[in-house]
Amino acid sequence: MTIRYLEDSKNVPGDPNDKASSSRLDIKHVHNLNERTKELDCLYRAINLLGIAEHGSLEKAIQQVADLIPSGLQFPKVACSRIVIGEQEYRSERYVHSRWLLIADILADEENVGSLEVAYVEMRPDSFKGPFLEEEVFLLNAVACLIGQTIYRKKLIDERNEHFKHLERIYQKVLRGFIPICASCKSIRDEKGAWHQLEAYVQKRTEATFSHGICPECYKKLYPYLSGR
Repeated sequence: MTIRYLEDSKNVPGDPNDKASSSRLDIKHVHNLNERTKELDCLYRAINLLGIAEHGSLEKAIQQVADLIPSGLQFPKVACSRIVIGEQEYRSERYVHSRWLLIADILADEENVGSLEVAYVEMRPDSFKGPFLEEEVFLLNAVACLIGQTIYRKKLIDERNEHFKHLERIYQKVLRGFIPICASCKSIRDEKGAWHQLEAYVQKRTEATFSHGICPECYKKLYPYLSGR
């Protein structure tokens, strides 16, 4: 019984081959964990950089992300990246135009505004897409999506701030305080002592536009012979 068991079994405790196989599995498992940690760390740091950019310098943040991305790849020492937004480029150190290239589009509110590239300057073993792991493809798409969302939010924030400035400029033109006005002709005296017609004074200091008509009381005074009709 014992002999047959040993002959039939391929995974006997103490078997040298089993220990070697287990050791290889452990090494591979640790390697995979290290790669996922690098990718997650890269994504987390990119989120922080782009989050700050919404209220600061977007250009500076995008350059920092371009410098960061190679650290999340399997072979960071021979990796480089480039981010293109419109006509502006942000390149990492050692960037070269390489044949081992991965590209993701950057979309802001469904509009293509640029691209994110990662590349290896030297050949590496084939994987999911060329030398790139499936998780690295996911990382690239995630960062490209973050950049696009940040660009769009930054645009909305800038538009909102400009709208507030516009309202502030309008408010500053609104008439307020005591205004000297002639009791007879209704002309208004400005801060320099000059007199202006009411319409001219108001139009100069606000965005109002006057239209002309005759009120019922004035109509009776000016055209008494027509008031009975």
